[in-house]
Amino acid sequence: MSEGSFVRLASAQIVAVQGPEARSFLQSQTMHDVAALKPGAWQWNGLLNTKGRVLFLFRLVCLADDEFLLIQSVPRAAALAAHLTTYRFRARVSISTRPELSVHGAFEPLPLLDAASVRREEDGSLRISLAPWRAAHLLIGAEPPSRAEGEEGWWREEILSGAVRVHEALAGQYLPPMLGLQRIGAFSLRKGCYPGQEILARSHYLGEVKRHLAILRGSTRLAPGQRLQDREGRTIGDVVDAAGPAHDRVIACVTSLELAMPSVPTAEGILLVHEPRGSVSEH
Repeated sequence: MSEGSFVRLASAQIVAVQGPEARSFLQSQTMHDVAALKPGAWQWNGLLNTKGRVLFLFRLVCLADDEFLLIQSVPRAAALAAHLTTYRFRARVSISTRPELSVHGAFEPLPLLDAASVRREEDGSLRISLAPWRAAHLLIGAEPPSRAEGEEGWWREEILSGAVRVHEALAGQYLPPMLGLQRIGAFSLRKGCYPGQEILARSHYLGEVKRHLAILRGSTRLAPGQRLQDREGRTIGDVVDAAGPAHDRVIACVTSLELAMPSVPTAEGILLVHEPRGSVSEH
């Protein structure tokens, strides 16, 4: 790997769940099928509230049947650990934040690794392949030569690939399909019960989800929590994530409108409508 090819992802944080009942505990609490996740692999996963709205989204890495890492793209590790601890009860698991584990990203695939697989290096660090979802990989727990200024570009590519960050101010507001999480296979309707599952399943099978995720690109300064409006001041949708410079910014917007490609006129100017690159997965 060439020097400077890594980007330090300072806003990414990690929570560890360990113990003999770690897998069953996570299976009962999260929205994806942890029982099917093999050691040395990862999946998109998250937590819902009782109304089926997304509270947290993370990459769930299975290191062993009794050891998991939850990698968030936002600095909310303490909140995630506290939430899981609330529901631990008598489960034989330990839940802890891992601030000592740095997270770096590389804008290139990792040779000799299968899709969504994990490799432990001799120094104890982890390399996580993001293929085929992204031609990139993560490095956990090591300090390679890196550049801090590339982090915004990393999150920009995440949004373009269909994965939005669940910022604290917007947590608990949107059903998974509203955030396009079916595209990245982040939830399951086939596993057993988990918090919010009944409402999510009913909304899905009855076609009650009327809002969806649109990804737009162009010159704008909009940030998460703001509204995207048309030139007459009418609301197009709510911005849930954004990254990139003002002259070429990518925003993720939850909307009830069908935004026709290739572009849409807004109060911010003409924005290009982008089809997420992330592959649609079974859920």
